[in-house]
Amino acid sequence: MAVGWSRMKTLGWMMGCGIVGAGAALLLAPQSGKRTRRDLRYFGKRVLKRSAAIGTDVRQSVDNLIDDVADKLQEGAERSFEMAAKAGHDVSHAAKAGRSYVRDGIEKFRHAS
Repeated sequence: MAVGWSRMKTLGWMMGCGIVGAGAALLLAPQSGKRTRRDLRYFGKRVLKRSAAIGTDVRQSVDNLIDDVADKLQEGAERSFEMAAKAGHDVSHAAKAGRSYVRDGIEKFRHAS
């Protein structure tokens, strides 16, 4: 699954706002330290899982992009080879036709003399 840059920005902003919100909650929430630490561990694990998933998506997107570029380069190389081979064939054919034309001209000149 490819992740677009706008989606990554949105997720980044959400994570940043979540961290700020968690900090504000720590300062303002009247709960025990034990419960706060448990909540922080839970929140930290969720953030790690989400960032790992985003990292995997980004890696897959980059891998797909590299594969696409490599495929396009291969196609371009194959087309270039085909075009060069055709051009070589056309030049060879033109040279043969030119030789034949010159030979015919020489023969006509010999017979006319």
